[in-house]
Amino acid sequence: MTPAALASSLWEAADSHPTEATACSFAFFLGLNACVGRLARPHAPTLFGRRGRGQQGGRGRPHGDELLGVFVNHTVTLVHVALAVCGVWHMFVREQGLEVLSRDPLHGRLPTTAVLYPLSLGYLLYDTLDLFRTYRSTARSSPPQWILLHHLALLSGVAFSCGLGLRDAPSGEAPGLFRPSECAAAPLIMLLFAHELNSFFMLGRAWLRLLGCDSVGSAS
Repeated sequence: MTPAALASSLWEAADSHPTEATACSFAFFLGLNACVGRLARPHAPTLFGRRGRGQQGGRGRPHGDELLGVFVNHTVTLVHVALAVCGVWHMFVREQGLEVLSRDPLHGRLPTTAVLYPLSLGYLLYDTLDLFRTYRSTARSSPPQWILLHHLALLSGVAFSCGLGLRDAPSGEAPGLFRPSECAAAPLIMLLFAHELNSFFMLGRAWLRLLGCDSVGSAS
């Protein structure tokens, strides 16, 4: 099977079985979290430098395990960001997303949503669960309430998109046949997913702090 045929099969499988695709996405990110944590733990003292040493019990200062947990979460988040940005790029370039946006922002459809919606929903489930594990950590890139608001915005956009698609579906069509690729307003929601680009900068800054490279910012 050629790579193109394999990609097409995966695309069709995600579109035909979005619930299973979401479960697979959730399992993937959960497994990635466990793998990165196991690989990074032996190197934590070196990885976090002075941030990971001598801070046990320091009031208001994150300790080694807390730094590791946030570092692993940000690593997994960066993987999702990269996948989401690739999906948005594909929409812009390969599916003429901007053209469809200008022509039909509310009822336009973009095939990449067949994969991007289940992928991101699985990630949101993972990250919401993991967020409460490190909810009070001062090492996070953003306050948890802002991250939850970001998740809520994405979920609201997807719900609006798919709800509009269901409303536009031909009368009499069975709801079980509905697919993510049939969600309307996909060109409009594409712009919401494009916000993931900002996460590269947000996570990069958080990583620098985790690795003890915040002396310049502290001095200014």
